[in-house]
Amino acid sequence: MCSNASKDSEASYNALMEPKHIDPAQLAAAVRALKIPTPNEKIINEILQVEGTMLVRALEGAKRGSARESHYLRGVLLACHESTIQRLQRGRLAALSTRTMVAIGKAEGPDFAMRVREWDEAGLPDGDNARYIRLTIARHLEAEAAAAEAPAQPPARGAATTAVVMPNAMHYRPGRGAPAAAAPAPSPRGDAPHGDDRPAPPEFDEDIPGRAHMGRDSGRREPAARQEQRTEHRPEPQRQDQRHEQRQQARQAEPAEASADQEYLSQHIYGGKAALCFSADQTRAKVHTVRLEAAEASATRQYDWQRKIAIQLSQRELPLVLAVFMGWINRFEGKGHGENNSKWFTIEQQGNKLYLSVNAKGQSPRGVPIMPGDGYAVTTLLMRQMLKNDPFLTPEILLSLVRKQAELFNAPAQAPAARAA
Repeated sequence: MCSNASKDSEASYNALMEPKHIDPAQLAAAVRALKIPTPNEKIINEILQVEGTMLVRALEGAKRGSARESHYLRGVLLACHESTIQRLQRGRLAALSTRTMVAIGKAEGPDFAMRVREWDEAGLPDGDNARYIRLTIARHLEAEAAAAEAPAQPPARGAATTAVVMPNAMHYRPGRGAPAAAAPAPSPRGDAPHGDDRPAPPEFDEDIPGRAHMGRDSGRREPAARQEQRTEHRPEPQRQDQRHEQRQQARQAEPAEASADQEYLSQHIYGGKAALCFSADQTRAKVHTVRLEAAEASATRQYDWQRKIAIQLSQRELPLVLAVFMGWINRFEGKGHGENNSKWFTIEQQGNKLYLSVNAKGQSPRGVPIMPGDGYAVTTLLMRQMLKNDPFLTPEILLSLVRKQAELFNAPAQAPAARAA
């Protein structure tokens, strides 16, 4: 009797937890009580149709203080928020379904919406944020197109036909360091090795790098199983139309992705107290250079990129910074950056590593050790940008010129000894 009563109670609870029995207004109010930005009730209802009880159970977990469920809620609700949709529309990106935005929110966490906001508030420029957003959208649209193309698989014998799926295990997102729930169709990335004097780096996906990663897109190879399915199964006309629409949307995002991949490379390096980002940039005079950004750690493996210090290397500084990476100069300080010359940086040799510190008046220094191997991608980025300015040079000639500049830079310290001789 007790067993039957328990089953009846559970069945009644599950029936009440169905999306049609959930009041979006009450759900929105409960989310707002957790200080989470909440979309309007129409969007809440659309999310419920996609996520069902997962959204409600995550809310219950967040009320109990679960960081995992709170992170899931923030990722999904911020991605689907009307402000995020409006910002994407201002960026002239394809209109996305709620299902797509939910998948992005689960995969990227709050980081996606934060970077869309940064991109919009900066005037929608081409750069790291634009590239990350376009890559993310294109990847999810491609995954949806592939899922629509694949034939539905019948459930295994004896398997339950319904199940409550809780948010997947968290993975830390690179670049901004924010954690995110794993998506159903993310593209896996390998972990980079890391040094002993700093925390393990975040796993990275595309443009949001790990401990040290050059942001480049990689080609995708279609699994053989999918090719076999394509020859054996012919989708229904309605599914073909859906797949065509999704692929058209993916194509709209991919051209921008390709151009961004060619021109906007970035390299992130993470330390225990701060993180650095080196990225390809151009001055107002159209001189190719490197932009240096430094963010303080806000928590373990999380960095406050919204309050970053940004410095654009001058054409004079490029060869001298490269000379430090090549080991020809022990220490270089770049001064006079920003308004009122309020920003500067220092890079120096420290035994088996380099140490780079970025500073601004009124703010604490942001220093990161650059371990062996991590500096390689920064070195090639510096060379790439310098060769763009002087395309008639070969890499060998460029390095010989940089070495000569390093000798001149070091000469003042050697001059007294030479005169004494």
